Amino acid sequence: KTDKLTKNDSMLLNYNGIGQFSSTEKERSVLFARKMGYQQVWYTTRYNKQNVPISSDCLLNIKYVISKEKPNNYYEETNLGTQTDAKVYRNPYTMPIAFMVNEEISNLTGELEKSDIFEWQNALYHAMVPEIDKKIWIKANDIQIKTENVSEVTLDEQIEYQKQKEEEYTAITYTIPIKESRPLYAYFNSSFRENAEIIVNGDSRGEYFNEENNNTFYVGDYKKGETIKVTIVLKENKLETNINPFYYFDIDAFKECYQILQQEKINLEESNEATYFKGSIKNTNDENKMLIMIPYSKEWNVLVDGKKVETEEAFDVMTLVDIPEGQHIVEFKYQAIGIREGTIIT
Repeated sequence: KTDKLTKNDSMLLNYNGIGQFSSTEKERSVLFARKMGYQQVWYTTRYNKQNVPISSDCLLNIKYVISKEKPNNYYEETNLGTQTDAKVYRNPYTMPIAFMVNEEISNLTGELEKSDIFEWQNALYHAMVPEIDKKIWIKANDIQIKTENVSEVTLDEQIEYQKQKEEEYTAITYTIPIKESRPLYAYFNSSFRENAEIIVNGDSRGEYFNEENNNTFYVGDYKKGETIKVTIVLKENKLETNINPFYYFDIDAFKECYQILQQEKINLEESNEATYFKGSIKNTNDENKMLIMIPYSKEWNVLVDGKKVETEEAFDVMTLVDIPEGQHIVEFKYQAIGIREGTIIT
């Protein structure tokens, strides 16, 4: 849902959603949400209109979006009604709570903090499906940058722009020659307090770098040979951002990965949507592991064919389990630490 009543609409209205506020959320989960392109400020996560890539919604099983605007070109409008002028859109690319991935996923430990958003997703999808030797995100090249009324300081992969004269118009303009007929996205890696306006080919897209907009940014879907200008107009005295924030999305490479992941996924048979899941899954490759899209916690117990198995962290956030080849029944049970002892005592 893109329009909010509170920071915890999913709890208020009793639905499963990505948007939430929790001061007790684990830092890794918060960082993961940001690296998947969602609006993330402190401990508040939001789904921000047209800016979230389908590659993120796929893995986090975002099935429906209620919005006044179509989330992206891949969502399909449904006949489901709302009591407002918003519509319900369906995601045709979703994965369930658990599915088989290649064991290379274990090699992503420590990578979450290192890569930018798009290179992180490239590494994640490649680790899950290494047989697809393509990147889903392709860096845009030959970008020219023009600045007005700023000084520049380069800091590794970042540039800090500082206003020279406080009252004068201050802007950074990127001229991007379109080399691929694909959707173009950007992620400006900056503090949300450094408020600015984004203008694409003369059209204002509103303010960015603030509490409401600090996520991946959908620039547009363009044809090879076009030239696009993206201008950032500074509202504050300085802005720090990455040198090249622009990437093309390769939907064909994404679809190839998705089709392979779809082949070995859990078929849920029982679920209370909170503390218990049960289903069957088939593993046809001894190099595969089962990825469970639940943040890792010792309070989650996993049983395979009735026997408890060890779990491990996947890319420092989610849960990973070894599954033998063949067909198996798997169960996920949540039991808070100390609940059994507390029950006996009381």
